[in-house]
Amino acid sequence: MTASASASGDVRLLAASAGGYGTAQGVEVSDAQLDSGSPPDEVDSTSVSDYDVSLTFAFTIAPSGLITGAGKGEYTAVHVHVEGRSRRKGAFACDPPVSGNSFAVVVGGQARGDSAVLSLAIPDAAEHNGDYTCGGAYSGHAARSHIMADSLALVGGGHLEISLARPTSWTLTKTVDSRSTDGSEADAHTWTISTTPGGAPVGIAAGAAAGGSCSLVLTGLAASPSHPLAGQPVIVLFRSSVAVHASLLVSGSGRPATPTDSRNVPAGEDALVWSGWIGDLLPSASHHVELTVEGTACDSTKRLSVALTTR
Repeated sequence: MTASASASGDVRLLAASAGGYGTAQGVEVSDAQLDSGSPPDEVDSTSVSDYDVSLTFAFTIAPSGLITGAGKGEYTAVHVHVEGRSRRKGAFACDPPVSGNSFAVVVGGQARGDSAVLSLAIPDAAEHNGDYTCGGAYSGHAARSHIMADSLALVGGGHLEISLARPTSWTLTKTVDSRSTDGSEADAHTWTISTTPGGAPVGIAAGAAAGGSCSLVLTGLAASPSHPLAGQPVIVLFRSSVAVHASLLVSGSGRPATPTDSRNVPAGEDALVWSGWIGDLLPSASHHVELTVEGTACDSTKRLSVALTTR
């Protein structure tokens, strides 16, 4: 991965900064070749894809230095082309219909002095295609992917060192080549990201972050399954009023609460996962366990707990 950064401008240092705002553009281009089938039904195919997204976001900084924020993103281009030859059916080519959704940008991080480490994530960004046929007896099934969400994480979007005194910009790139016995693929990822300290202009909103007020409320805690088998993973559902750094703590067998899952999540309904273990201990049947969701945002920490018994 390569990264370049620049800082320019003469923006006054923000003491107890209100935060900042930013933009990002991401592009992922993939070129894949695949040999499939067996004689006399061999198929050689090539696919080229291009996914482009654009993001805007804003964030606030609490007196503790905790950064919370949000934003929005959309796909600005989505294109896939497939072509090849079937030994029995001849040549084929098509552009499968692919679409991308609008999605939330999750912003987190920690400030220290006139600098900060910012994290950006787009967990809900998704690409989707329906069933398609290309001729030559070549067809594909409906699929859903998270290529651009993975792309942002891959280039280092979760750890961006920014200035709180002046604008900062980066170009982040990553190329991934993979090969198997039946084909190869080359994926090129390019992201340009910029941040500016101070209030966000009209049109760049971040929910509670943009409004200047922030109130963290956690509700709707539920475990699924509510009565799991010993060692069975459990999904813990909850709702947050704002984008939040959420952690799942598990306790039982006289052991102190242990973090088992942690991530930045957007406002709304979210989920964390317990693996079914308490540290290195696999609970036995009829074991009492307490799962606690701990959320940190708006310079405050809130907790909700649910008790369950394994079977």
